[in-house]
Amino acid sequence: MILLGDTVTVSRELGDDVTWVTGRVTGIVQDDAGQLKYFYIKGIDSSFWMNDNWKFQDEVEDDEDEI
Repeated sequence: MILLGDTVTVSRELGDDVTWVTGRVTGIVQDDAGQLKYFYIKGIDSSFWMNDNWKFQDEVEDDEDEI
C-alpha cells in the first residue's frame, strides 16, 4: 500500500533495459475495485500506470548489514 507523501522506488523492464525511478508520491488513482490504477511522483508530469508493468521495489538492506 502506498500513501500520498511516501517515497517510493519503482522499476520497469523493457527488453534488456530497466528503468528505475525514486520519488515522493503526489497523486494516487484507484480503479473501481480499489486497486492502484496509476500514480504520480513529484517533479514528473506524466503518470505511472500499473498496467505498464511498473513494479514497486522493497527497501533493500546494505550488504554490510548482513555481515
